[in-house]
Amino acid sequence: MITFEYTPSAFDDSWTDKWSPRSNGRNVPPQEVDQYAFLFDYFHVAVDLAIAQLSIQRRYLTIPVVDLILTFELIRRSLIREGFVEAAASRNQITLACRLAGEHVLVRAKGQPEEARVLFTEFLEFHRLASIRAMSMLYTAHQELRQNPYLAHVEEILDVVGVA
Repeated sequence: MITFEYTPSAFDDSWTDKWSPRSNGRNVPPQEVDQYAFLFDYFHVAVDLAIAQLSIQRRYLTIPVVDLILTFELIRRSLIREGFVEAAASRNQITLACRLAGEHVLVRAKGQPEEARVLFTEFLEFHRLASIRAMSMLYTAHQELRQNPYLAHVEEILDVVGVA
């Protein structure tokens, strides 16, 4: 079983109406925020993720939600192509080693001795729901982000166009 929760960081103004986005050193409308700002600067979340008996909690170290869901996408694609991957979010706050074993995915988090075992179909469903939830959170915070070309591209990569 996989459970997850993202909680917007209280220290990140990008979740609020006070947000004044910047890109390349200048103020821009939300529609013009670039890839790097989404991956490193904005929309940090605390993460609570449980994969079978493996629990990953990042309540005090937050991570940009776009970076997190793209890390899950890297894991999904790598498992399909190669059957194994070690993936880390851009700021290396969450590192997962995953490998296919028949119909299951074995998951180990860096720094934890336990290895979780879940059905690959369950991992795929988790990936889809986590992606939809992340995009919905962004669009709920700022409706204008629906017109952001980079986020439109992220939706295509995640195969959730128009779902969030």
